[in-house]
Amino acid sequence: MWISIDLYEQVVTAYQDDKPIFATLASTGMERWPTKEGLFHIYYRHLREHMSGGNPGDDFYYLEEVPWTMFLTRDARYMAPIGMMVSAIAGVTSV
Repeated sequence: MWISIDLYEQVVTAYQDDKPIFATLASTGMERWPTKEGLFHIYYRHLREHMSGGNPGDDFYYLEEVPWTMFLTRDARYMAPIGMMVSAIAGVTSV
């Protein structure tokens, strides 16, 4: 299984070999923090994670208990909803 994220169309598609098996809408990075393009492996994943960032008074966010969080790099957090989608497709109940 592999995942494709179309940054222009804002669509996430899960594939089994070359066959698309699931698709959903995505919300990728902002202009100040664009989503990195490339081929990535999952660096770390967790059942739930607190997520925060930005600058207080400008674009600060704090999210508690984000489910099925996946990290693609040490310094960037991505794919919480995608992690949930992949786990549901693959039948994964825990990580």
